[in-house]
Amino acid sequence: SIPVLLDNAEANGYRVLDYKKGNGAEPNFMVNQNYRGNGEPEEVVAEIRALLRNPQFRQAISYAMDRQRICDVVWRGFSEPKQFTVSPQSLHFASEEGQAVYEEWANSYADYNVELANQMLDDLGMTVGDDGFRTLPSGAPFELVIDYWDYGLIAQVADASEIYRINLEEVGINTRLNQLADVNEWLGTLNENASYMLSSVGAAEMDLWTYPDWVFPVRGERIFPAVGAWYNSGGAVGEAPEPGSPEERLIALYEAGFAEGDSVARNELMLEVFRIHIEEGPFAIGACGDLSTPVVVAENFRNVPETGVLGPWAPASPGNLNPAQFFIRSDS
Repeated sequence: SIPVLLDNAEANGYRVLDYKKGNGAEPNFMVNQNYRGNGEPEEVVAEIRALLRNPQFRQAISYAMDRQRICDVVWRGFSEPKQFTVSPQSLHFASEEGQAVYEEWANSYADYNVELANQMLDDLGMTVGDDGFRTLPSGAPFELVIDYWDYGLIAQVADASEIYRINLEEVGINTRLNQLADVNEWLGTLNENASYMLSSVGAAEMDLWTYPDWVFPVRGERIFPAVGAWYNSGGAVGEAPEPGSPEERLIALYEAGFAEGDSVARNELMLEVFRIHIEEGPFAIGACGDLSTPVVVAENFRNVPETGVLGPWAPASPGNLNPAQFFIRSDS
């Protein structure tokens, strides 16, 4: 633990640096915007898909989450309760306008408000049956399934998913956790299959023009699996975006960004992307983020930056810290 590391630092000749993991959500629960079913009758698939695509439903299940409890239990308080975003340290948020957009996004639909969640679900026509659980608006039974798997944090993801399951059942949503065997089974629920309802995975990315998956439907491995598969395959598999849909608007901004040569103007387009995620979202339900990550460095190992960001893949940490300039000091 961090207190143990700090208490023993001087006696053992090391120091503890406060780095950030750089995660916008750890974990987050992606809500499938292209649900294509998992063995249900066709009419039930269509109704579940419409529900998952309804912003009011997604906002309701976001208000149902007790983020502070997840942060306290899973991360021992070394994280912040927040909505899904990309990395807080991203250059997309560097400007004053960018900071304002980040704060709005991180706080959107993130209050723990059971009364509001229940009211929104009532307004959707999801009535509570004799078993205490809500039905689909048609009156058909409904079970919400949350997939999760071991991407390196299985204990934390399992605990967070269990707390969220309890939260959802407190607002009347019958919820089942489904632990997948491995990454291959997880990938099988994505792309043109699009068979998951909610799926838990960590989100951390700094440059979304380099790694666009978290906000753009251009590959099939995140929030818009079937549309992403369609775009990535040139229309060979998956499904085209619905006219006027968030997916269509996001694809247009993605292509406009790559056609824009000015970096400032290109980042303005990215802020428009984030605003779609705020106004039409949330498309993923974030729990906690911006985790502290202790880095232990020997006292004679020098020229190491006092802070940094370790989580996102694109910056290739710690390669972006100029490790060729680290050195071991001789005390002789």
